[in-house]
Amino acid sequence: MKKDFIENKPTILKEVFEESKPTEPIIFVLSPGVDPTEPLKKLADERQVQFESISMGRGQSERAKRILTEGAENGNWIFLANCHLSIALLPELESIIDHLFKHEVNPDFRLILSANPHPQFSISLLQRSTKITQEPPKGIKANMLRLYSSKSEFTMVDQQRNFRKAVYGLSWFHTILIERKKFKSLGWNVSYSFNDSDYTVCEDLLAMYMGMHKDGKTGERYNKKTPIPWPAIQYLIAEAYYGGRVTDERDRRLLICYAKEIFNENLIVANETWKPYGTEELGYGYPIEEQNIRHPDPSQLLTPDYFYKDIVTKLPDIDPPLAYGQYINAEITSQILDSQELLDSVLSLTPQKGGGGDGGEGSSGDGRLIVDLKERVPEMIDIW
Repeated sequence: MKKDFIENKPTILKEVFEESKPTEPIIFVLSPGVDPTEPLKKLADERQVQFESISMGRGQSERAKRILTEGAENGNWIFLANCHLSIALLPELESIIDHLFKHEVNPDFRLILSANPHPQFSISLLQRSTKITQEPPKGIKANMLRLYSSKSEFTMVDQQRNFRKAVYGLSWFHTILIERKKFKSLGWNVSYSFNDSDYTVCEDLLAMYMGMHKDGKTGERYNKKTPIPWPAIQYLIAEAYYGGRVTDERDRRLLICYAKEIFNENLIVANETWKPYGTEELGYGYPIEEQNIRHPDPSQLLTPDYFYKDIVTKLPDIDPPLAYGQYINAEITSQILDSQELLDSVLSLTPQKGGGGDGGEGSSGDGRLIVDLKERVPEMIDIW
């Protein structure tokens, strides 16, 4: 298949907000591993709009009502996250929205909601809103491109070159943890909801240990000659941040193994190519060194595009199972399960046939539409 069918087209939030209206809520339908909070904050900062967010749940109803009223007057962006946790509040929330929209609303005001699919979610609220879903991309290349595309620039640190390489390793680490879910019980004994907030926190951790600049000044404790405390970084990433979600002991051992293999002196500081277990047989590894960059322009040192395009875009579109430490049979099983899930979803959307029909191809609405499309499609033209 061509790349148009393989590569995920990212949702461009700028285009969404240019087409949105202050009187039309925006609903993000959440998918595993996708969190729209950080991209929304960055877009609000770019537009110089105040951004307020609340994670919905017990005891948050009064605060949500208050900031909604204030936001409509002042032109703020109000983000109500995880609305599926407050289903009972949605009818009341909708009545507040109706009351606000009867009066003049600041043109900069936007109401944004996020929720997991829920059978009791308000249908009328869905009908009046703009719906957006961001499906997590599949594959190492697609996931790393998504992570890098969400960055505007790197954090300023003393050990800038090592930091860029460590962030590249963190992107790989995050991607592997998410993509192992496709192997079901062979990937993780328990399915964990790793998301972008874990990645962001760990990126800040790496910046802190490599001399993050504060208010334009260099780091106080770390400089280019200060050794990086890799054991502390490995512990915090594998045991505290990502490991805080892990409940199974064997899953925790796997997580620690990945952290030690990626975040170490030899791989980040020295110029090495990381070859995950078994990939030596394939004749290639995954480079972590900026091989094509010799004398970068100083003005581009903090631009992620300048460093990942020549590396990430050259990664294979289809990952070998060995990149995840899996055997080929695990890949076959994963593809069979994905195909079965797709076919089951298609069948669940097919309308049930009623009585009195001939049971032919055109007996249902979908069947008649297919027959009509077949008649309308012109014959193929041989341009050669």
